[in-house]
Amino acid sequence: MRIVTIEEHFAYEPVTKYCEVLDIFRKYHHPATSKLFDVNEGRLADMDKAGVSYQLLSLFDPGVQELEAKLAVSLAREANDYLASVVANHPTRFGAFATLATRLSDGCACRRC
Repeated sequence: MRIVTIEEHFAYEPVTKYCEVLDIFRKYHHPATSKLFDVNEGRLADMDKAGVSYQLLSLFDPGVQELEAKLAVSLAREANDYLASVVANHPTRFGAFATLATRLSDGCACRRC
């Protein structure tokens, strides 16, 4: 049986420096802290151990939603490009949800716009 998990969070350092939740995780040495940054061998090993075949990755909340619009668009593009490379490196194990700069109604964080 194939097990697929949806909206599994990952952290991207340029975005997380604006994230208070991650600051709290780091302060109290929460075990999820390092796992959020691992989108390679450690995560794959955890997936194998749990019997998970495939994960749809999503940027750790709140992502870029609360940032100033111009910064949000820039960081969303970076995070999406980074995540695209993760998926390209492990296409049979990972898929992804793009992060969106929602404060800018006509802004887009993809490379096609």
